[in-house]
Amino acid sequence: MKYSISFVPILLLIIGCAPQNNRIAPKVDQTLPASAIEKNTAKETISKKIPPRPKKTIQLKKVEDDNFSPEYMYPEDREKRTESIASAQQETPTPPEAPGPIITKEECIDIIGQEKFDKYTALLGSEEASLKRCEIIKKVQQ
Repeated sequence: MKYSISFVPILLLIIGCAPQNNRIAPKVDQTLPASAIEKNTAKETISKKIPPRPKKTIQLKKVEDDNFSPEYMYPEDREKRTESIASAQQETPTPPEAPGPIITKEECIDIIGQEKFDKYTALLGSEEASLKRCEIIKKVQQ
């Protein structure tokens, strides 16, 4: 019993690893002479046909790069363009001023305490950064 348990997997391994011959030999008609059999096998090997040559000869056209025109490629109404340029020059936008801290130092200390305020100032490098942190905390609490 012990030998049969180990023998079956080894047998399956040997059968699975053995080379398998999947080629099927073509059936040869024994009634035909040998020369006819050779002709049939020769016909089977040459099965691809080459497509016929095209009747029309094609000539490639020369590409000209000097005919590029931005007016043609990117058409715009000239009047609208000049008006938009003029209006853009008249309206020079001023950069928005950076808002100062909305919350004061005393309010921040009331919210988080003096120890945490000093800790945030040391971690973040300035009082402004710790005031921003207090603003975030205040918004989260609301």
